[in-house]
Amino acid sequence: MASRTFQIDTEHDDMIHDAVLDYYGTLLATASSDRKIKIFRVDGNKHEQIHTLELHDGPVWCVRWIHPNFTPHRLVSCGYDRKVVVWGEQSGEWKPFYESELHASSVNSVDVAPQEYGLLIVAGSSDGNLSVYAHINNEWICKIKQAHQGGVNGVSWCKSASIDQTRTFVTCGCDNTVCIWNFDLETEEITKTQALKGHNDWVRDVAWAPSPAQASVALIASCAEDNTVIIWTFRRGAWSKADQLIFSKRVWSVSWSIMGNILAVAAGEEDVKLYKEGHDGKWHEVSSN
Repeated sequence: MASRTFQIDTEHDDMIHDAVLDYYGTLLATASSDRKIKIFRVDGNKHEQIHTLELHDGPVWCVRWIHPNFTPHRLVSCGYDRKVVVWGEQSGEWKPFYESELHASSVNSVDVAPQEYGLLIVAGSSDGNLSVYAHINNEWICKIKQAHQGGVNGVSWCKSASIDQTRTFVTCGCDNTVCIWNFDLETEEITKTQALKGHNDWVRDVAWAPSPAQASVALIASCAEDNTVIIWTFRRGAWSKADQLIFSKRVWSVSWSIMGNILAVAAGEEDVKLYKEGHDGKWHEVSSN
């Protein structure tokens, strides 16, 4: 089946840094350097702007939707102003439900845990720290932990909550490493379980692949300014490098398809390529822009 594309004029006044569809694929959130978040209703190739959210005092780097089971909480955002903001909706009106300035510098990345974990958010900052936010008994619990010297660039929750029955996430940073962490909801402790080393420059992004079929197998993709993407795999209780993709330009972003079998890679100024694992266990390009 041929794919279809269409353009949305967001009317942002500056660069767009993130654009994410919600759980049902009917709402699109965009984040921009104009300090605004915009919400669009999407129906096929039709779209309608329905909300503009304004609270950040600087560029908004990242937005993530919250699972609908946790309504009225709907969306979380982070930005250069050191803020993590949880947005909610009541009676059709959007407003900030929670705001944190736990970090001392720009908050570069944020992610929402799978619904099985409960309402949990992880964020990473240029101050080198990560932070975990847990919504328990109508209150937010916040914990912070030193993570990467020089700054945290990317965060991603484990998308399969059954690897080791813990609340697990991954981070990457300016120390050229990718780190695996556990969060214990009872003790509120954040523990690093492993540091994965393979990049030779700042690791710009990291993404944990959905893996609904095999709980004992996990995939993580990381990308760096060394022009590489590394696919990390968890098998038989240990992490290892499964493959390494080499590019001619710096690689800024990685993301997985909903089934975790297609990897999208953004490199340079405008290159986007798709990869899929072959029968040889290596990842091969299947499409590019």
